[in-house]
Amino acid sequence: FLAKKVAKKLVSHVAQKQLE
Repeated sequence: FLAKKVAKKLVSHVAQKQLE
């Protein structure tokens, strides 16, 4: 199932947005 991969990408994306 891809949920874990997608979740990781989403977390990475959100984390980068919050860092800016």
